[in-house]
Amino acid sequence: MLDQNISVRVGAAVSLLLVAAVVFVLQFEFQDLGETVQVQVFMKHPGPLRGQADVQLAGRTVGKVQSIRLVSSHEAAKSDHLLHPDGGVVLTLRLRKKYLAWVRLNGQLFVNSKGIIGESYLEVAPPPGDQEMLRPLRQGDAVRGIDPARMEHIIVTSFLNARRCGALLDEIEPSMNALKQEA
Repeated sequence: MLDQNISVRVGAAVSLLLVAAVVFVLQFEFQDLGETVQVQVFMKHPGPLRGQADVQLAGRTVGKVQSIRLVSSHEAAKSDHLLHPDGGVVLTLRLRKKYLAWVRLNGQLFVNSKGIIGESYLEVAPPPGDQEMLRPLRQGDAVRGIDPARMEHIIVTSFLNARRCGALLDEIEPSMNALKQEA
């Protein structure tokens, strides 16, 4: 009887610890970003990036892509618009305030992915080496991001490069045959 009571108590304690551990993990999984600022990033197109994607800096999540909205050519008609004259998309980002010192006004923002078929995210990088670092981003800033490569351009360029490589091989074939005969 005594052994059965101990077994029940130990089982209840282990179950309680397991529930507490699950609650603890879920609390961190679903926690809010904390204090944030909202900024906008303008691009010609978002590529594979989707809403709610991470914004990362050196592998650390520093924010989220809140939304992606189309910008018409009519909306971008003014010469001072960041997407003048064709339009594109605007990404609304929520960035954690505690990382803003690393996210600069002239920093590079571009679409990246984890592996070949991994999930896409927006990468934050420092400005190019020849530029002086400007101030950190602030609430309401609007910046121009780096447009991702369009897949159709990659395919066409790869095809043209393959044709050039084939032509080069055809051109050097007589020399290679002569070299083989001499060896």
